[in-house]
Amino acid sequence: MMRSSMNIALLMLGLLLVACAQVKPIDSNQTYAYTGGQISVINDERLCYMKLQGKIVPAMKGAFSQALSNLNQRACAEKILILSSHGGDLATAIEVGTQIRDAQLTTDMHGYCESACSFLYIAGAKRMVHTDVSIQQECKLGVHQPTSELFLCQCIDLPKTSPLVVQKIKNYFAQMLSEQAREVLYQDMFATSCKQMAYLDVQYLLKNGIATEVASSQYR
Repeated sequence: MMRSSMNIALLMLGLLLVACAQVKPIDSNQTYAYTGGQISVINDERLCYMKLQGKIVPAMKGAFSQALSNLNQRACAEKILILSSHGGDLATAIEVGTQIRDAQLTTDMHGYCESACSFLYIAGAKRMVHTDVSIQQECKLGVHQPTSELFLCQCIDLPKTSPLVVQKIKNYFAQMLSEQAREVLYQDMFATSCKQMAYLDVQYLLKNGIATEVASSQYR
Protein backbone atom coordinates (compact mmCIF):
# COMPACT_ATOMS: atom_id res chain seq x y z
CA MET A 1 0.00 0.00 0.00
CA MET A 2 2.80 2.39 0.96
CA ARG A 3 4.81 1.48 -2.18
CA SER A 4 1.71 2.06 -4.36
CA SER A 5 1.13 5.51 -2.81
CA MET A 6 4.80 6.40 -3.29
CA ASN A 7 4.65 5.35 -6.96
CA ILE A 8 1.57 7.51 -7.53
CA ALA A 9 3.26 10.47 -5.85
CA LEU A 10 6.38 10.05 -7.98
CA LEU A 11 4.26 9.79 -11.12
CA MET A 12 2.38 12.99 -10.28
CA LEU A 13 5.66 14.78 -9.53
CA GLY A 14 7.07 13.64 -12.86
CA LEU A 15 4.02 14.89 -14.74
CA LEU A 16 4.24 18.24 -12.93
CA LEU A 17 7.91 18.64 -13.83
CA VAL A 18 7.20 17.86 -17.50
CA ALA A 19 4.36 20.38 -17.57
CA CYS A 20 6.52 23.07 -15.99
CA ALA A 21 9.32 22.39 -18.46
CA GLN A 22 6.91 22.98 -21.35
CA VAL A 23 5.63 26.36 -20.07
CA LYS A 24 7.44 29.33 -21.63
CA PRO A 25 8.47 32.18 -19.35
CA ILE A 26 5.92 34.97 -19.55
CA ASP A 27 8.66 37.48 -20.33
CA SER A 28 9.72 35.61 -23.49
CA ASN A 29 8.85 37.03 -26.90
CA GLN A 30 6.14 35.22 -28.79
CA THR A 31 4.60 35.47 -32.26
CA TYR A 32 1.09 34.50 -33.34
CA ALA A 33 0.81 34.01 -37.09
CA TYR A 34 -2.37 34.14 -39.12
CA THR A 35 -3.14 34.01 -42.83
CA GLY A 36 -2.01 37.41 -44.07
CA GLY A 37 0.18 38.54 -41.19
CA GLN A 38 1.40 38.08 -37.64
CA ILE A 39 1.16 39.60 -34.16
CA SER A 40 4.19 39.55 -31.87
CA VAL A 41 4.43 40.20 -28.13
CA ILE A 42 7.75 41.68 -27.02
CA ASN A 43 9.20 42.86 -23.71
CA ASP A 44 11.59 45.82 -23.67
CA GLU A 45 12.62 46.59 -20.08
CA ARG A 46 9.42 47.83 -18.36
CA LEU A 47 7.48 48.40 -21.59
CA CYS A 48 5.56 45.70 -23.44
CA TYR A 49 4.79 45.78 -27.13
CA MET A 50 2.36 44.06 -29.44
CA LYS A 51 3.37 44.37 -33.09
CA LEU A 52 0.70 43.85 -35.71
CA GLN A 53 2.09 43.36 -39.20
CA GLY A 54 -0.10 42.43 -42.14
CA LYS A 55 -3.66 42.46 -43.36
CA ILE A 56 -6.66 43.17 -41.16
CA VAL A 57 -8.81 40.13 -41.89
CA PRO A 58 -11.18 37.89 -39.88
CA ALA A 59 -8.37 35.33 -39.52
CA MET A 60 -6.43 37.77 -37.32
CA LYS A 61 -9.06 37.88 -34.56
CA GLY A 62 -7.93 34.63 -32.93
CA ALA A 63 -4.27 35.62 -33.10
CA PHE A 64 -5.06 39.02 -31.61
CA SER A 65 -6.99 37.51 -28.70
CA GLN A 66 -4.12 35.13 -27.95
CA ALA A 67 -1.55 37.92 -28.11
CA LEU A 68 -3.65 40.18 -25.91
CA SER A 69 -4.07 37.41 -23.33
CA ASN A 70 -0.29 36.95 -23.32
CA LEU A 71 0.27 40.69 -22.97
CA ASN A 72 -2.17 40.99 -20.07
CA GLN A 73 -0.16 38.46 -18.06
CA ARG A 74 2.99 40.59 -18.18
CA ALA A 75 4.05 43.22 -15.67
CA CYS A 76 4.43 46.35 -17.79
CA ALA A 77 4.60 50.07 -17.13
CA GLU A 78 2.80 50.56 -20.45
CA LYS A 79 1.35 48.30 -23.13
CA ILE A 80 1.86 49.58 -26.66
CA LEU A 81 0.34 48.26 -29.89
CA ILE A 82 2.55 49.02 -32.90
CA LEU A 83 0.70 48.99 -36.20
CA SER A 84 1.99 48.30 -39.70
CA SER A 85 -0.81 47.48 -42.13
CA HIS A 86 -2.22 48.57 -45.47
CA GLY A 87 -5.73 47.82 -44.21
CA GLY A 88 -8.34 45.17 -44.82
CA ASP A 89 -11.74 44.28 -43.43
CA LEU A 90 -13.70 47.10 -41.77
CA ALA A 91 -15.88 44.88 -39.55
CA THR A 92 -12.79 43.10 -38.20
CA ALA A 93 -11.09 46.43 -37.52
CA ILE A 94 -14.06 47.69 -35.53
CA GLU A 95 -14.29 44.47 -33.51
CA VAL A 96 -10.57 44.37 -32.72
CA GLY A 97 -10.53 48.13 -32.12
CA THR A 98 -13.11 47.70 -29.37
CA GLN A 99 -10.82 45.15 -27.71
CA ILE A 100 -7.91 47.59 -27.96
CA ARG A 101 -9.85 50.31 -26.16
CA ASP A 102 -11.19 47.91 -23.52
CA ALA A 103 -7.59 46.84 -22.80
CA GLN A 104 -6.48 50.52 -22.60
CA LEU A 105 -3.60 49.94 -25.01
CA THR A 106 -1.48 52.78 -26.38
CA THR A 107 -1.24 52.76 -30.19
CA ASP A 108 1.69 53.73 -32.41
CA MET A 109 2.59 53.39 -36.10
CA HIS A 110 5.80 51.88 -37.45
CA GLY A 111 5.33 51.96 -41.19
CA TYR A 112 2.10 52.67 -43.01
CA CYS A 113 -1.24 52.41 -41.20
CA GLU A 114 -3.80 52.75 -43.95
CA SER A 115 -7.51 52.29 -44.53
CA ALA A 116 -8.97 49.87 -41.92
CA CYS A 117 -5.74 50.18 -39.91
CA SER A 118 -6.74 53.74 -39.00
CA PHE A 119 -9.67 52.26 -37.07
CA LEU A 120 -7.19 50.32 -34.92
CA TYR A 121 -4.99 53.37 -34.40
CA ILE A 122 -7.81 55.59 -33.09
CA ALA A 123 -8.81 52.83 -30.65
CA GLY A 124 -5.75 53.52 -28.52
CA ALA A 125 -6.41 55.05 -25.10
CA LYS A 126 -3.29 57.07 -25.97
CA ARG A 127 -2.28 57.54 -29.61
CA MET A 128 1.35 58.35 -30.34
CA VAL A 129 3.05 59.99 -33.31
CA HIS A 130 6.71 60.70 -34.07
CA THR A 131 8.05 64.18 -34.80
CA ASP A 132 11.48 62.99 -35.93
CA VAL A 133 11.55 63.76 -39.67
CA SER A 134 13.15 60.46 -40.72
CA ILE A 135 10.55 58.45 -38.77
CA GLN A 136 7.66 60.62 -40.01
CA GLN A 137 8.43 59.63 -43.59
CA GLU A 138 8.01 55.97 -42.69
CA CYS A 139 5.03 56.27 -40.33
CA LYS A 140 1.90 57.52 -42.06
CA LEU A 141 -1.80 57.36 -41.23
CA GLY A 142 -3.82 56.98 -44.42
CA VAL A 143 -7.61 57.24 -44.74
CA HIS A 144 -10.21 56.96 -47.50
CA GLN A 145 -13.85 56.07 -48.03
CA PRO A 146 -14.81 52.52 -47.10
CA THR A 147 -16.13 50.19 -49.77
CA SER A 148 -19.41 48.36 -49.98
CA GLU A 149 -19.15 44.59 -50.28
CA LEU A 150 -22.77 44.46 -51.46
CA PHE A 151 -22.11 46.61 -54.54
CA LEU A 152 -18.92 45.14 -56.03
CA CYS A 153 -16.57 47.18 -53.81
CA GLN A 154 -18.24 50.47 -54.72
CA CYS A 155 -17.01 53.48 -52.73
CA ILE A 156 -19.30 54.54 -49.92
CA ASP A 157 -19.13 58.25 -50.70
CA LEU A 158 -22.48 59.28 -49.22
CA PRO A 159 -24.48 58.09 -46.18
CA LYS A 160 -27.33 57.04 -48.50
CA THR A 161 -25.03 54.62 -50.33
CA SER A 162 -24.81 52.34 -47.31
CA PRO A 163 -26.49 53.97 -44.30
CA LEU A 164 -25.93 51.08 -41.89
CA VAL A 165 -22.17 51.03 -42.52
CA VAL A 166 -21.92 54.82 -42.19
CA GLN A 167 -23.84 54.77 -38.91
CA LYS A 168 -21.58 51.99 -37.62
CA ILE A 169 -18.54 54.12 -38.43
CA LYS A 170 -20.06 57.17 -36.72
CA ASN A 171 -20.87 55.16 -33.60
CA TYR A 172 -17.33 53.78 -33.50
CA PHE A 173 -15.78 57.23 -33.90
CA ALA A 174 -18.00 58.54 -31.10
CA GLN A 175 -16.73 55.76 -28.83
CA MET A 176 -13.06 56.41 -29.62
CA LEU A 177 -12.58 60.13 -30.28
CA SER A 178 -13.48 63.59 -29.04
CA GLU A 179 -16.13 65.50 -30.95
CA GLN A 180 -13.58 67.59 -32.86
CA ALA A 181 -11.38 64.61 -33.70
CA ARG A 182 -14.19 62.45 -34.99
CA GLU A 183 -15.69 65.23 -37.12
CA VAL A 184 -12.32 66.00 -38.74
CA LEU A 185 -11.47 62.35 -39.35
CA TYR A 186 -14.94 61.63 -40.77
CA GLN A 187 -14.67 64.55 -43.18
CA ASP A 188 -11.18 63.58 -44.34
CA MET A 189 -12.20 59.96 -44.78
CA PHE A 190 -15.32 60.60 -46.83
CA ALA A 191 -13.68 63.34 -48.89
CA THR A 192 -11.19 60.79 -50.29
CA SER A 193 -12.20 58.18 -52.86
CA CYS A 194 -11.73 54.54 -51.88
CA LYS A 195 -9.37 54.31 -54.87
CA GLN A 196 -7.09 56.97 -53.36
CA MET A 197 -5.42 57.59 -49.98
CA ALA A 198 -5.17 60.77 -47.92
CA TYR A 199 -2.19 60.85 -45.55
CA LEU A 200 -2.70 63.00 -42.46
CA ASP A 201 0.21 65.13 -41.28
CA VAL A 202 1.59 64.58 -37.77
CA GLN A 203 0.89 68.14 -36.63
CA TYR A 204 -2.61 67.89 -38.10
CA LEU A 205 -3.23 64.69 -36.13
CA LEU A 206 -2.07 66.34 -32.90
CA LYS A 207 -3.91 69.61 -33.48
CA ASN A 208 -7.23 67.86 -34.00
CA GLY A 209 -6.87 65.27 -31.24
CA ILE A 210 -6.67 62.27 -33.55
CA ALA A 211 -3.22 61.68 -32.05
CA THR A 212 -2.81 62.52 -28.38
CA GLU A 213 0.94 62.76 -27.79
CA VAL A 214 4.42 62.71 -29.25
CA ALA A 215 6.39 59.51 -28.69
CA SER A 216 9.45 59.97 -26.50
CA SER A 217 12.86 58.42 -27.14
CA GLN A 218 12.07 55.51 -24.83
CA TYR A 219 9.70 54.08 -27.42
CA ARG A 220 10.90 52.10 -30.40
